[in-house]
Amino acid sequence: MILKLFNLEYVGSDDLIFWQAAVDYAQGIFHEPFFYGQDYNFALEAILAAPLINWGVPVDVALPVVSSLMGVFPFLFISTVLFRRGKRIEAYLFLFIPLTLSVEYDIITSITRGFTSGLFFCSLLIYPLLNPTKLWSFVIAALAVSFGYIFNANSLVLSFPICLFLLFENYRKPAFYLVFGVLSIPALLIKYFSEQFYVDRPEYLVHSMWKLKFDFEVMLEGISHLDQYFRYLMPVIWPAHWMILLLLLILAIIITKQNWKKGISLLLTVIFIILLFGVNKINDDIGVIFLSSTRMFLAMPLLLGLAFLWLKKGFLSEQKWRVMILSLGMLVFLIKATAYSAVIDKHTEETNYGPVAIKKLDDLIDDCAEMEKITRQYNVDLVVFIPNWEYRVPSMEFYNYGCPILQENTVSSTMNLYERRTWIFQKERDMVRKNIILFNFYPDHFELLQKEYDIEQINEHPSMILIRENDKSLLELSEAFDFPLKRHNY
Repeated sequence: MILKLFNLEYVGSDDLIFWQAAVDYAQGIFHEPFFYGQDYNFALEAILAAPLINWGVPVDVALPVVSSLMGVFPFLFISTVLFRRGKRIEAYLFLFIPLTLSVEYDIITSITRGFTSGLFFCSLLIYPLLNPTKLWSFVIAALAVSFGYIFNANSLVLSFPICLFLLFENYRKPAFYLVFGVLSIPALLIKYFSEQFYVDRPEYLVHSMWKLKFDFEVMLEGISHLDQYFRYLMPVIWPAHWMILLLLLILAIIITKQNWKKGISLLLTVIFIILLFGVNKINDDIGVIFLSSTRMFLAMPLLLGLAFLWLKKGFLSEQKWRVMILSLGMLVFLIKATAYSAVIDKHTEETNYGPVAIKKLDDLIDDCAEMEKITRQYNVDLVVFIPNWEYRVPSMEFYNYGCPILQENTVSSTMNLYERRTWIFQKERDMVRKNIILFNFYPDHFELLQKEYDIEQINEHPSMILIRENDKSLLELSEAFDFPLKRHNY
């Protein structure tokens, strides 16, 4: 349902970078280690989608399918392992949770933005949980935690209590520390050298990772509006998502009486989560589903599943647990299924949110077809997209990144600012193109420029300026036409 009604219908401006990366990876091209133009966020979805593209699956299908499967994978994988180990009630509970989460959770975890890549690796932690004292469990845990962390640090919400539990179980074993220390090195080295790529090549950096800061007052303020962090994360009781933290606290207290190692691990995790409210990056929120602080806590439902896994459930028989879980799960899902269309319509009514934007895929295809028609009609060699307050960066990104992927033989294009495809920016900056379109260019001194250059407004799209018989590089044109041409912006 989420694929049909959302992922295959809409595309986000950031999604297109993953599309570009997947197309490149499928061809064996690796321009840079992270999400193009920034020094963090590995494009795991693009890596996994590359084989599908080589098998002929269109990129606008491959990426949404991979992203959607990644979002639900931890629940499916953990429940399968539990079921095979004879823990049927716990397996049903892990399936129950995503079934009864809000539609918004499905949307966030299916977006191609790298939100769930860390949790994808942390799914493997189910094995150490079931065998906490085995040497091979240390190996799996070290690899899962370290790779989960470097792919997305939001995985710490899940890996933190598991690491504490393993520590409590094995704190007297030198092998535990040795294995964790040694096997965490590969992931940390990958992270280090990937970041070093941008230190050595600053021209590739458009958007840098924030310097993390902690503010105690911000943390206290965060406690007063928990829905900012936990909206869409509470199963069944959707209007009161903040209750998931309270529920975890209650379960932690109960579990502490049953097994102090598990209970204390959960209690310390609740404290850890509260402390996270004071970190600046956690509060990177513009109040909409496509860029909210909720993405930092997507592990909370899995953490709730972990609490239920640790909770002794002897007060009900297995038969009663099964009937209750399946009945409530199906009832809530039937209600949820009727809400999909309305919820998606609500969150897609507005399409441009400033830093991020969404667009109907069909509309993008039509826009690209119109652009191709204009460029062919005027024999254009290059299109330069110039963002401003009327056409913001995401609006330009749809054309600049989307059209070359969705259509063959598209005219070369670049953005004068915020261009994430560094290899194209560098090429076009110094190259002379004969016929150039400046998209979204309204110079006050247009008449003066017209005396020196052969330029005109394109009738079909008045915001486009055509420069004919050009003999200057893009860098020289930026100076003549008074528009900036640079890389660093944040």
